[in-house]
Amino acid sequence: MGYDPFYGEAVYSPEDQARIDALRQWDQEQREAAHLAEIEARYEEQVAAEEQYRHDTQSADLMSQVDAVQRQLGRVLTGKELRALAPEIAEQVNAEREPNVYDAIGQIQAEGQSWADLGTRQGRVEHMLNLAEDAKREQAGVDLLGPPAASSEAYDLNDRDDRVAWMTDKMAGADVDGREYRSGSEEAPPEAAMTEGGEA
Repeated sequence: MGYDPFYGEAVYSPEDQARIDALRQWDQEQREAAHLAEIEARYEEQVAAEEQYRHDTQSADLMSQVDAVQRQLGRVLTGKELRALAPEIAEQVNAEREPNVYDAIGQIQAEGQSWADLGTRQGRVEHMLNLAEDAKREQAGVDLLGPPAASSEAYDLNDRDDRVAWMTDKMAGADVDGREYRSGSEEAPPEAAMTEGGEA
């Protein structure tokens, strides 16, 4: 590096000047990249905030619709009915339609699925059984929208009643894996059943 006495500035060799220019270019690129990253981060935050707002708004609207349906029916919707609504609502959302509980109920009825009618004896009995199942779920700490709780800690597949209960629970979606065993065989019952019933 030299010094220009006329202009009072440093004079660099071509090699040093090339290095300085490259460094300045690199610094500029880093600044631009950081600025771009900041813009992208702000955009992603905005999109996430808008998506959360949309989700919260839809959730509040759904709850409002459910409340309106319950007022019209004069009763609460059971867990079974809410679980029937869930996939219909999800299908509406996936199709980018605004969730509509009334449309979902109409689709359920059009598909011939059971919807308790308290105007009939069968409907009242079904409703009471569903309420009893909901109470059982709440007592067991099971989410009303999740799969039902297993009716037993263990199922003896050599026992007819246990086999029926195991199959019924399995078809209903309950978690029965690992709860089955066969009495009189080397297969031991699940530990939970042994603890509950004492010695196996």
